[in-house]
Amino acid sequence: MKKFITVCCVNYLCIICFAQWITYPLPIPNVDVNAIAIDAQGNKWCATWKGVAKFNGSSWTSFDTSNSNLASNVVNSVAVIGSEIWFATSKGVSIFNGISWTTYNTANSGLINDDVTTITADKHGNKWLGTGNGISKFNGVNWVTYDTALTGFPNRRSRQWQ
Repeated sequence: MKKFITVCCVNYLCIICFAQWITYPLPIPNVDVNAIAIDAQGNKWCATWKGVAKFNGSSWTSFDTSNSNLASNVVNSVAVIGSEIWFATSKGVSIFNGISWTTYNTANSGLINDDVTTITADKHGNKWLGTGNGISKFNGVNWVTYDTALTGFPNRRSRQWQ
């Protein structure tokens, strides 16, 4: 299994693989890259303030609200969960399965706040979403919300989990 580290630098995506740096120019929506996730096919997904860029090793594809059903161009984080790519945006969470998009927000789900800042999944398949008002957990059917009143967190804003 190849192990590599992906680093996004200003105007370049840098990948270190077996102690060798590989640098790719970044024709992406914005050079401020908030997060990078790598899917099972090796595609690098970059979350930016102006949409998402996917690098397949030789070419880039950009996604934003003008050419996809991404909830917002402000993409705070990205996570690969199973075969889906989950995007934490300022207007909810958008999921891309390779063909179609699904978006959850406060209007159509139990998400506590539309400003989703981070996403992760646990070993049971639950998706955990950090927002500006606390945490939402989604098991694929039901939503559970955790805020300062329920958790005792001193600050509701969730930024990053591993």
